[in-house]
Amino acid sequence: IGGHGDPAQALERSLGNLKMDYVDLYLIHYPVPERRRSWRVLEDLRARGKTRSIG
Repeated sequence: IGGHGDPAQALERSLGNLKMDYVDLYLIHYPVPERRRSWRVLEDLRARGKTRSIG
């Protein structure tokens, strides 16, 4: 997330590249400055079915 800008855009780009509708797990790999905002974005992605689990 940290080096890729917006986590939602990063996941959408990855899903397109992988030709998948969702991933099983989407992780924050290291602390990011806007950790809470990033976490809320991950929660939204999970709610929209783009990922099954977050961490």
